[in-house]
Amino acid sequence: MKLLSYIRVWILIIVSWFMWHFYKRWTRDSNQRFMRDLGAANPYLARIRDWQQREMESTYSSQDNSGEVDLGVARVLHIDMLLNFKYVKDEVQFDRRDYWMTSQEARKRMRGDCEDFAILLMAKLRRGGFPDNKIGVVIVEGHAFCCVYHKPDDFMVLDNGYFTQSMVPASRLFPCKGKVPLYGFNFFEYWTYR
Repeated sequence: MKLLSYIRVWILIIVSWFMWHFYKRWTRDSNQRFMRDLGAANPYLARIRDWQQREMESTYSSQDNSGEVDLGVARVLHIDMLLNFKYVKDEVQFDRRDYWMTSQEARKRMRGDCEDFAILLMAKLRRGGFPDNKIGVVIVEGHAFCCVYHKPDDFMVLDNGYFTQSMVPASRLFPCKGKVPLYGFNFFEYWTYR
């Protein structure tokens, strides 16, 4: 019986290792492939472009974001958001199926769904001096969350509680949840993980 338990543990470790290495093959530096493969008709691409345009019109300020990634600061901002941001579906709040608020709208309301939480947290990280190329919003099937790239091949997941309330490396979280990142974006770029 004990031997069977050890075999199950080793199988889980091996499967997790293979899933993570398969996931790492996808890079975030694939904007050209994203555009070519998805085209302008993709609903996520259209939402990302629309949000980036509205965000730049409403809140863009040029600021020096040459700071470094400080996971302690990210943890404090994440906890603050978990305590103060209320989850409300778009259908209830806007009488629409899906609406991505700008960071300014989300800051005023302090309520929204997963991508509104992620967008506001990304904006707070940016105001905190995090470099634009180290923060973003990641979309998985049916969910979105904020991320902070702390290593070249891994990022920290800052979620609204759907997956986790703790800051967790993606390399540890995704094999357990069976989810794969699809798309990502920040204030200026978008990318795919395929």
